[in-house]
Amino acid sequence: MSPTQSNDSSTNQEPDTTQPSEASTTPEAVSSTQVPQANGGPLGCCLGVTMGIVLSLAIVVLSRLYADPLASALGSNLSITVRVVIVVMAVVAASILGYFGWKLGQKMYREYDPPVIKDRRLQTKVKQKRALSK
Repeated sequence: MSPTQSNDSSTNQEPDTTQPSEASTTPEAVSSTQVPQANGGPLGCCLGVTMGIVLSLAIVVLSRLYADPLASALGSNLSITVRVVIVVMAVVAASILGYFGWKLGQKMYREYDPPVIKDRRLQTKVKQKRALSK
């Protein structure tokens, strides 16, 4: 044997590990291993953030109901204090309720098939053809 033939035979015996296998790169293999995620996470988060902001507005109502006792305790800083408390409450409530809304939304909301909409233009064309044929 010549030295070039022996080198060729030794390289043929080693497996080629640089190329990925065909089974792992097919779209069917990739899609079957991934679990589709429902749209409930973002929907629930949006609902939770909205509820957090709405609940922060309860501070305004409470500050109006108890304006006299709060004004005597805080003096002239009632307006500024209420505004600061509203902002802090809105951020905290939106964050907490947004997180729980995300988790709850993933469990409750599911992805549904899109609705089947009949093509009304086709029905009107058929009616027009029937009217013309009479």
